[in-house]
Amino acid sequence: AERRAAPAPAPAASEAAAPAPAKGNGSLRVGRIRWFDVHRKYGFIVPLGGGPDVFLHLRDVSEPALNKELKDLDVVTYELVPFNGKTKATNPVHLSPRAYAELVARTQDRKLTGSQAEAELKRIRAIPLPPRTHDDDAL
Repeated sequence: AERRAAPAPAPAASEAAAPAPAKGNGSLRVGRIRWFDVHRKYGFIVPLGGGPDVFLHLRDVSEPALNKELKDLDVVTYELVPFNGKTKATNPVHLSPRAYAELVARTQDRKLTGSQAEAELKRIRAIPLPPRTHDDDAL
C-alpha cells in the first residue's frame, strides 16, 4: 500500500482570519459583515485584521443583487475609501472558497484546496465578533 504524507494541519482561526490586503491594491480589505439592514440602507463590516468597524452604505454596494444577500458574519472583500474625515467600505464582494484560496495564495504564499478554503471560511465565520467599535447614533 502506498503511504501518503499526512496533510499539514490547518492554521488556527486567528491565522486564517487575517489575509493581508491583495498585492497591487493597498485599499482592498477582508472583513465580516457585523450587520447590514437594507431598510436602514447601511451596516458595518468588522475588519479581519482588527481595527474599528467600517461603515457600509447601500449606495456603495455595486452589485445590485448583493445588497439583499449581505448577511451577518458573511466574509467579504471591500475597498476602504475616505469619507467625511473617516473611512467607509465600497464594492463589497462575497468571498467564495475559490476566491479565498486565491487571496491566501497571493498574500500568504499558501495553497488551499477548495475544501480547505471552505473549512477556513467556516472557522472565520465562527470566531466571535469583537465588541462594537462604532456609534450607530452618530450616523
